[in-house]
Amino acid sequence: MRKFLVLIGTLTFLLAVTQLPNVAVAADAKEVLRACDRMAAAKAGSCNYTANKDNGDVSGCTKNVCFYCPADGKGQCNAVIKKRNGRLEPVAGDLMGMMTGASPSSQSARTPPATGAAPPH
Repeated sequence: MRKFLVLIGTLTFLLAVTQLPNVAVAADAKEVLRACDRMAAAKAGSCNYTANKDNGDVSGCTKNVCFYCPADGKGQCNAVIKKRNGRLEPVAGDLMGMMTGASPSSQSARTPPATGAAPPH
């Protein structure tokens, strides 16, 4: 019985550890926008974003990733991909790392989001 419990515990731990890289990591909106501004100043067109005048949401892209910053009061941005139906879906990974190319995403995130698109669910 003891061996069985150790085996179950080990498998549970391994399953949990293998799922960690698939977690989306939100980034501070001010940091994301400052980083985007610095990238654009260093190389024109390397990062662009727009703010939705109606609701205050911000969305943009670098060559590596697109991001969405909802105006929900949390001040956070997430890496996203735009699906064919127009909805934004979160992408697993570290947004700030993906912006600079330091952290690859689990899937391509380079489809630009539409301004004012529905927030990711």
